[in-house]
Amino acid sequence: MTTTPISRWTQYHKPDAYEGVAAGLHAEKVRRDAAAREVLRESSNERLKRLYEQHGPKAHGAGSSPIGLEQLIPILVDMKRDIKKVVKGNCLNSATAYAANLTKQRGTRYSAGLEDLDEDGIPEVIIRDVYGNPVVVNGYTTIASKWPERLQYYTGRQASSDPSRVNSKGVALPESPQEWRQREFDIQYGRGKDVLKLENFKPQPWAVTAYNKGYKTTPHPPKKGTRGAFRAFQDVFLKEVWSIKTKEDPTIPKRNYMQVAGFVWSYLFTSSAFYTIYEDNGLEIHVAVMKGEADEALKLLHDKAKKDSEVKQHLESLVIRCAVLKETQQERFEALMDFFTEIVEKGNTYIQNGKNPAVYNGEDILNDLAKFDALTNQPPPPPAQQQGKVPPQARSATPVAQPPARQASYGMFIGSDGEEYVKEWEG
Repeated sequence: MTTTPISRWTQYHKPDAYEGVAAGLHAEKVRRDAAAREVLRESSNERLKRLYEQHGPKAHGAGSSPIGLEQLIPILVDMKRDIKKVVKGNCLNSATAYAANLTKQRGTRYSAGLEDLDEDGIPEVIIRDVYGNPVVVNGYTTIASKWPERLQYYTGRQASSDPSRVNSKGVALPESPQEWRQREFDIQYGRGKDVLKLENFKPQPWAVTAYNKGYKTTPHPPKKGTRGAFRAFQDVFLKEVWSIKTKEDPTIPKRNYMQVAGFVWSYLFTSSAFYTIYEDNGLEIHVAVMKGEADEALKLLHDKAKKDSEVKQHLESLVIRCAVLKETQQERFEALMDFFTEIVEKGNTYIQNGKNPAVYNGEDILNDLAKFDALTNQPPPPPAQQQGKVPPQARSATPVAQPPARQASYGMFIGSDGEEYVKEWEG
């Protein structure tokens, strides 16, 4: 690929205070990358020559490989990289939004622009990092290769044991990668209070070898040794409810499972966490965001609160309580599963009606939370919080528009690292 001089890059992006340093770093990286590519090219040429002799036109008398495949082999085999399609990199508008999202996620600046790399008069859409390195070109990038895992999965997958994975004729579909991985590595999690803990993981020799050769695989148990609360909720409760529900009503599209799962988690579990930790304002903000009536500032506040450690701990405690109920009180557990079925029906209606925001009704949520708390032995909220605290229609998140008491209450919504947001809201 032709290297773009830094002078051409600055035609599209005006330098700021630190881009001078970035330019120097980029120039040095270009030099090192060029040297590395030359070394790789020399080693790859021998491989390509051998492949060409074995499979090229001379070996078969006619024909040739697809154009570019010989250049692709070193990327797939020597560099151990996979080619990934980035749909949002196909035009400047979506690439700019994608770059802004990368900047928000990773904390360093990414930017998009149009450049004519080969000077043929047709511009390329390029997303670059703060140092000027391209990360997406014309909607494509490279990622660490999982080829050994894909090879094992497609070679050894079996029919799915998940009753929800069947086609229209009732025939079981192949295992999902997640199911295959759990069977291949004999992954087992605990029960009851240990429902989030990993109890067994059997390393496979092929995975260890692939990992040592530089491929992206999982040859050893995860360092955390746990699974997420949402994943545990699906595995232990929701998949069983969904399987029974879709058998009772075959008209329910099975492809809606993940959307319904997200609804149940947001409607019940996240609402419980926000209401318990941040009281009535927490639930009000959550409802406003879920109904699509919140502005950007309120969405940012909501996203930040979801990552707060107290929220995560509350979600985990809810799932653990449900799992303990399954092991200790069968009758109440069956009542809990019936309750989950009601919420699944509500979620399915929500999806089939085009995600009608009317489903997120504050009074209904409070009533369902009270049932949920009673079933899982969680003490119900004080009467003052149960009555008269129904979230009204979403208000503007602009600080000036909020009454003083509401400004102070928003401060309660922010986690331990949110002082700067409090100042912004008050200012």
